[in-house]
Amino acid sequence: RREDARGMLEHGSTVEAVDIFEPKDETVQQSAAEPSLAQRCILTTGILMSSLLLSMFMQSILVVWSVLGSTVAFMIAFILPAAFWYRLVGPRAKAVKRRAVAALLVFFTVLALVCTVMTVLHLDAPPCPKVGTPFAVAGRAEIPVGKFTSEATMA
Repeated sequence: RREDARGMLEHGSTVEAVDIFEPKDETVQQSAAEPSLAQRCILTTGILMSSLLLSMFMQSILVVWSVLGSTVAFMIAFILPAAFWYRLVGPRAKAVKRRAVAALLVFFTVLALVCTVMTVLHLDAPPCPKVGTPFAVAGRAEIPVGKFTSEATMA
């Protein structure tokens, strides 16, 4: 029930916040605790070692950015917002909107998977063409770097 706080203060009453939240489960309380020093050291060492091992086997940082761009970008920009909307607002929304969001979820999930697979398949490709060497344009003849004239691109 709502009460007018201004009316209560005029009569000499005070407004107090009431905290009625009580965790229902012991597991929730344990998971909310701070990690111990040993856990922090193990996690930090694990993250640093995996980063070091990954950097030893990667050709370039562009490879890492490509993989992240093909997966995480889709997740952050399209998949997660649509999934959150579908879960939170969807039950109260019209069926047409729910179907549209579900279709977008499916489409962008498939697109993220396709982009990730394409990125993984092309991991062995050089990250950038070497300066002064010809490079191939998809479906066209090789064009030397620096000669981007209309005659060269029409070949």
